[in-house]
Order: sequence, then C-alpha cells, then structure tokens
Amino acid sequence: MSPLVNTVLLSPGHAADLLDNVVYDQVRELIDLAGLSDLEMHLAIEIGRLGGTSDDEMLDLSRAMIDRALLRLADDEHRYMRGGMAEDDELRTRYANCLTRGM
Repeated sequence: MSPLVNTVLLSPGHAADLLDNVVYDQVRELIDLAGLSDLEMHLAIEIGRLGGTSDDEMLDLSRAMIDRALLRLADDEHRYMRGGMAEDDELRTRYANCLTRGM
C-alpha cells in the first residue's frame, strides 16, 4: 500500500479555498459577462447623452449601476431555487437556516 494513502493531501483551509474557487468558476460561467459588458457600454452612452459627464465618469457610473444590481441579487429570494426544489417545505427551511447561520 502506498504511504500516501493515509496522508492528508490538503489542509482543511486549502480544501475550502479550492472548493470556493471551483464554485466561483462555475458561477462565473453561468453569468453572461459579454452581456454585462454590452450593458455597461450602453448605459455609459445613455449617461453621456444626458451631458455634463466625462468619459471616465460615464463608465464609472455605469459600472456602479451594474455593481449595485449584482449586489441586489444576493438578497433576491428567487436567485437559486425554482419550481419543484423550492416546493419542499423542509428543504426551504434548511436553506433559510443556512442563510441565517452564514453557511
């Protein structure tokens, strides 16, 4: 038997970091980053049409608007569960408990 069989390959901290990165990468793949970029540019152009802002200010404001919208998703009760999964009261309760504990 290999001596590595009983050896811990990753510390709990490193394992948590790895899992966090994997989840982040998967979530990032679900987000239409090109669409967000297009929206950012469209917003900047519309802000520019209002006048009184520099190019940098237009981009900063459009980014801030998108950032604010993305932050609101964290509190959106419809962001994850849809349909049958959320119908189970026990599952909903466990999910709510995880949120209140901060996972």
